[in-house]
Amino acid sequence: MPEREKENKLSSNSMLFFTQTNARLPQSEDKAGFGIRISLELGVQLFYLPNDGKPGVLNFLAFDYQTVVDQGKNLHRLAVKFENTGEINKDGYVRFELTNKETGEEIKIKPVPIAIMPKDFQWVYYTMEKELLPGEYLGVAILDAGENYNLKVAERDIHVEK
Repeated sequence: MPEREKENKLSSNSMLFFTQTNARLPQSEDKAGFGIRISLELGVQLFYLPNDGKPGVLNFLAFDYQTVVDQGKNLHRLAVKFENTGEINKDGYVRFELTNKETGEEIKIKPVPIAIMPKDFQWVYYTMEKELLPGEYLGVAILDAGENYNLKVAERDIHVEK
């Protein structure tokens, strides 16, 4: 059993599957038709979160920047690693902002939804759709798990080359 699962004995996560079974068709002497049957399987993820679970906090562990080349274009990728120290699962958003230190231009990026299990960590990646002008930028990542939790902020100086 992984170490982080041993630590958290309160909450649990499982899957419940429902499978459709088709009634058997009577054998007929008429063999016309394609004989296609369609079945459906549905999976539901179940979370058990007792009331006495400690909420904990979300913390940033790392903030990374990389240039990725795709079809001859330099794409800029931001990545953050964060952890959930609590005994209940959390969801929320990671918001990224970039500010050009020379021009003051702000680039706001659409929030990335997150969901994290208790006592776990996770990486969130965001690849920007447009190229950044060369220069110095201040990258800011904001971790927002809702009104019951404090916002967490991480900053990183980013140097973009030609």
